[in-house]
Amino acid sequence: MSTKCIPRLDRLGAFSRFNAKTVEGWPAFEGFKLLHNRLTRKRGPEIIRYLRFSRYVCLATGDNLVVYSQPSAQWLYQTKLIFEANVQLSKGPLESVLKHFPDYSLSLAELALDFHPSLNIDNRYISRYGVFGKSLPAPHLEGSDRGTAYYGDRRSSKLVRCYHKPELNCHRVELELHAKWLRQQHIVKLPDLAQLSALLVPRHIQFLSLDVDKLSQYLVQRDAPPQLIGSIHGHRKIHSLKRLLSQHGVPNNHRFFVPRKINNHVREALTRFSRRWER
Repeated sequence: MSTKCIPRLDRLGAFSRFNAKTVEGWPAFEGFKLLHNRLTRKRGPEIIRYLRFSRYVCLATGDNLVVYSQPSAQWLYQTKLIFEANVQLSKGPLESVLKHFPDYSLSLAELALDFHPSLNIDNRYISRYGVFGKSLPAPHLEGSDRGTAYYGDRRSSKLVRCYHKPELNCHRVELELHAKWLRQQHIVKLPDLAQLSALLVPRHIQFLSLDVDKLSQYLVQRDAPPQLIGSIHGHRKIHSLKRLLSQHGVPNNHRFFVPRKINNHVREALTRFSRRWER
């Protein structure tokens, strides 16, 4: 088993409606300690619908649980749960909380892939070879966080962050899968996370190299201008290269790219991750 790429579930969100009458009050989550429980200040669209904010900590793992709740009818609470990992979320503590919300549906899954330093993965490598489905580089999201590369958008179905994580001595690729993406893939309950391996690789994460000889031969056969052939060698970022080929009328340019060996580590890591969540 390779440990050069380690998968971790970093955050998990869920929505539910909780009927306090059926269980005689708000549940006590086994293995979790309540840190504080207070009314929220209505600021921003994320929490304006929720009046009460509760924070718990898992005594066994140190993971955090944040619960926003809002009465929507007599005894009925509209509830938003966010699990935040200390190192990585595990199945047992999640199940011990979610069993109190039988109608819950997952609204967020943040999956981290931590690459060992021996693989020489950094943001330069990722910009040169990394492809995350339809998620394009988003430099406008970087702001003051210059060490993080973004792909996609916070309002899209998927957001990818890439950055060095010094406390774990690794380079992290973080896939933030939003509610829209999870619904489209029919990922509703915890056991459905076992499908992520098949869903993500290679459609939403892969690393590709340009087959220069194949592309050069194609361009020569079609009498492409010499400056185009020369400019191909000067492009160091895969998305700008794909855009250049599209601008010059090269259709289906994905056929000129070949998978890199690093994809084997990614696929193996996600397979291990999926096995943790099987029923």
